[in-house]
Amino acid sequence: MQPSQASRTRQIVKAATLSTTGGSFLVLSGLKLTGTVIALTMVTPLLLIFSPVLIPAGITIFLLAIGFLASGGFGLAAFAVLSLMYKCVKSRHPNDTDSSDQTRQTMGHKA
Repeated sequence: MQPSQASRTRQIVKAATLSTTGGSFLVLSGLKLTGTVIALTMVTPLLLIFSPVLIPAGITIFLLAIGFLASGGFGLAAFAVLSLMYKCVKSRHPNDTDSSDQTRQTMGHKA
């Protein structure tokens, strides 16, 4: 085969593969859309009947989840602050003091 024929054959194979894959994905997305519409049509009456219970339950679950996440975040922040305070007390000076002293000395030497 000549190089031009090989590249042309390769392009044809690529096009066939892409069209087959694209068509398959298009068919699958259509099936999924059809299933979603059918399921939503069947579940809508149940959602309307149980909505007086589901909406407050959803709000309650949302508020509980936000509360747990907030308390966990506050606990993590408190642990970080206490850890930093312990390190500062244990080493008798904060971590940033050395770097600020070094910066001050460097600026003094350069001036």
